[in-house]
Parts: sequence; structure tokens; C-alpha cells
Amino acid sequence: MVIFRNLVGMKKLGFLFLIVLQSVACTKKPDTIVDSNPAAKINIAIENYAGSQILKLNDIWYKNENGDSLQISVFNYFISNIKLTRDDGFVYTEPESYHLVRENNASTKSFTIVNVPPGNYKTISFMIGVDSAHNVSGAQTGDLDPNSGMFWDWNTGYIMAKLEGKSPSSSGGIVLYHLGGYSGTANAIRTVSLSKDITLPDKQSKTIHLKADALEWFKTPTTIKIKDIDVVSANSTKIIADNYADMFSIDHID
Repeated sequence: MVIFRNLVGMKKLGFLFLIVLQSVACTKKPDTIVDSNPAAKINIAIENYAGSQILKLNDIWYKNENGDSLQISVFNYFISNIKLTRDDGFVYTEPESYHLVRENNASTKSFTIVNVPPGNYKTISFMIGVDSAHNVSGAQTGDLDPNSGMFWDWNTGYIMAKLEGKSPSSSGGIVLYHLGGYSGTANAIRTVSLSKDITLPDKQSKTIHLKADALEWFKTPTTIKIKDIDVVSANSTKIIADNYADMFSIDHID
């Protein structure tokens, strides 16, 4: 009788073991997850210069095109609406593309554009300043925060670019170039377009190193004498904005 019970027990164990094996065998292995998104990244790194020298605030006396001595204490500007044009004509526009660059804050001089479709790009373009729509869009955050020191009021809008310093050529000893306005003769927004071959492989990143020359504010197409323009007025906004339109260049790409 004991032997019979043991045999029955062994059969039950064997049956349960078979069920477990079948259950394991029938369990579907999870599919391997493959990232099919080929999107890449473009890093932007900016270095501000004064002529051939790296800009140093409150430190070095520079000379502009007219030969005026100038020491710079503040150098800020907005870069917005960044677009990358591929050699097949495709244009990638960075969403919510507003970046406030401050020379006194190193973290603002580099940022990353994500989800860029791969390919061979030939042009990067952007605005110096903030487009008209966002000048009248009410309270905003991030780099467009009205408390950034780069905003006048809801009628006048943003200061697109700001250069402050001192010069013995100024009647008051100071230079205050606060460029604002987004329409008419006082429009300080300028569009920059720079050409350079950028090959962007799938899921990779490239860094575009930009140079911005503060002394370009004082030359080409108009040579500015600080004794004539030490503080920006409505009449001088266009002159200076036309000058700083070409302050950017591509140093290199890696």
C-alpha cells in the first residue's frame, strides 16, 4: 500500500513538472527593442571677441574702427529662430528657439538643438533679437523672462542686444547701446546666415563653434565715432543694428 501511494505521488510530481516545462516553453520571449529614430544633435558653442582678442569684461581697453578706446562691461544678445538648411533643400527649425547669451554667464554661451534629422547641412541661420510675435505675447518664461534685464515694457518689447562700457571719447565717459524695437525704422532685429558644410550622421552630434565680434558694432557699413553716438537713440538704432548684423562667423565644427 505504501509503495502504491509513493508511485501515485511520483506520478503527480512528474505531471506537475511537465506542466511547468510546457509553460516555460510557451512563454514568448520579449521582442528586442530597436531605436529606429535616427535624429541627431547640433551643439552651439559661442565665444565673444573684441577684434582678434577674446572679450574680457571690465578688463582690457579695446580700440574700435575709428580709433576710440573702449572698455566693455556688458555684452548681451538674443539668438532666436535657428534654422538649419540641408543640401537637398530641407529646412529644420528649432522649436521655441530663443537663447539669451550673456558674456558674464558662461552657461548661456552654449546650448543644444535636439531631434535634428541627419544629413548634409550647408547653412545655419538665426535672428539677432526676438521676433515681433514674441514681443507682444504677454508674460513669458525662460530666456524670455521679462525680468532678465533685456526687456523694456509691453509696448516697446525686448532689448535685442546690449553693449555697455566706458570710453574717454564719450561726453559722459560711458557707452550705452541698448538696441530694441521690432518694426519700422527702429527695428533692431537682424537675420544672420552662415554657410558651412555640416555632415550630421544618424544619432550623432556635431558642435558649431561661433565667434561674435563686439567691435563689429562700430563698423561696416558705418564707422561709428563714440563722441557722436555714446547712447543709442531712435535715429541711431538702425545704424548700429546694421553693423552688428555681421558680427558672427563660424570658427570651426567638430
